[in-house]
Amino acid sequence: MKITDLLLTSLKNLWRRKVRTILTIIGVLIGSTSIIIMLSMGFALTKNNEAMFEEIGGLSVITVHPSDSMYAQFQEEKPINTKNVKLNSLTLNKIQEIDGVKLVVPFMEFRGEAPQLTKGKFVGGGMVYGVDFKHIEEIGYKVTQGHLPTGKYDALAGSEIGKNFYNPSSNNYETIEVDLLKDKVDFGLLEYDEKGNFKVKSKSKINFTGLTGTEGSMYSYQLLIGMDYFKELATEVNRNAINKEMKTDLNNYSLAMVQIEDGANLLEVQNSIKAEGFIAESNADFYNEIKESTDSTRMMFLIVGAVAFIVAAIGIANTMIMSVYERTKEIGVMKVIGASIKDIRNMFLMEATFIGLIGGIISIFFSFFISFLLNSFGSVQNQEIFYMDETKKALVSYIPFWLPFIGVLFSTLVGLFSGYIPARRATKISAIEAIRNQ
Repeated sequence: MKITDLLLTSLKNLWRRKVRTILTIIGVLIGSTSIIIMLSMGFALTKNNEAMFEEIGGLSVITVHPSDSMYAQFQEEKPINTKNVKLNSLTLNKIQEIDGVKLVVPFMEFRGEAPQLTKGKFVGGGMVYGVDFKHIEEIGYKVTQGHLPTGKYDALAGSEIGKNFYNPSSNNYETIEVDLLKDKVDFGLLEYDEKGNFKVKSKSKINFTGLTGTEGSMYSYQLLIGMDYFKELATEVNRNAINKEMKTDLNNYSLAMVQIEDGANLLEVQNSIKAEGFIAESNADFYNEIKESTDSTRMMFLIVGAVAFIVAAIGIANTMIMSVYERTKEIGVMKVIGASIKDIRNMFLMEATFIGLIGGIISIFFSFFISFLLNSFGSVQNQEIFYMDETKKALVSYIPFWLPFIGVLFSTLVGLFSGYIPARRATKISAIEAIRNQ
């Protein structure tokens, strides 16, 4: 038989028993849709994790501290170089020369007393850093409102700083929200009395030009000013410091953020920096733990979807076996008039394959529809852990463009293999016995 004859015959045979065929296709549809949706929920977890890491610096930035930093006490591994290593121009150049390092941006932080923001009786602030704004966006800082600072007194504020102004003399923690881009605020050193009242000891200029960071991210509680202006303020603070330990070291940096090159291995670069004696941290430290947890969850989803597919495969096999029994005489007649065993086998295999193929194709539309419903009306438990801004929502389902095609291919193969045993049984039917019994 020609291939076109086999195709037409197979389709006619399926249509003759359309109720059974439709029910079997529905089984394949359910199985294929289940496995696509289950896998899409696993992929959604991965996408959410990627979004979370992007918000907190991604997987291309390493934070470096000097060896005598307070962060040293939290390190499980002791530095390879036991000498006291500072962050200065000389050591920054060494870091820049490490293979895989693209950019090094140093920061300075007040060691003791730091200027704070005030508006009337309310006080606000965050971690005040001095930095060169030239490369700030390359290491993960994104301006969510306004623009980057350009002048000496311009500053960039974390998105949460304006939401946390409080009255230090209030017993019930009275707070207000301040729009740092519009409202006038003062900036300077404060002096408190025993009742919590304060007065400004020294006032400094500040002009906020933009906001950075989204809710919960590492950037949202930082206040960034230019490095030259920072040193000017720190010099004034140092003059009034009560002891040496409270003075900011203006010859060395407090930390540096390292951007690695595209394609570089984050852990290898991080370990190379540690080998120089620095404290080096990155999101890679806990990325692998989250990835293992996500992979386990995805595997669980895959197993649940696979169970539905197995049920669909059994349904196809059952339908084809019933078809063989019902068409015993037809098979016998085909053999008598010259149909080969190969033709009979291929006909039943083609019918089973068609059931899988049609069910798989229809499942594409159902999968995207269900995914849309899940993302529109579903929600992820503890969504806030993904550090997404208020305009975004954690995904419940994410279908990569290639997944539906894999689903159709898998459905087709399931149909093909499910029809093998019935097709083999059909080829073993004796033509004479089939005609005599029928």
